[in-house]
Amino acid sequence: DGVVFLSGQPTELEDLKRLLNVAATTNPTNQSVVIRADPATTFQPIVNVMDICNQTGISDYSVTTKDGP
Repeated sequence: DGVVFLSGQPTELEDLKRLLNVAATTNPTNQSVVIRADPATTFQPIVNVMDICNQTGISDYSVTTKDGP
């Protein structure tokens, strides 16, 4: 349903952006993000997270699908 989770907790996109900004600032050369998506999700929430990664200067990110329930 498009909900974004960070460490298992629902997270608003603005909060995710703020947290990734902090992460990129404190560890600019080794920061990476793994985006795990439900196989049934639409692509837009994934693109939203990828956009936030790009906006915060994190270019090392990957997208995978999580296993079923």
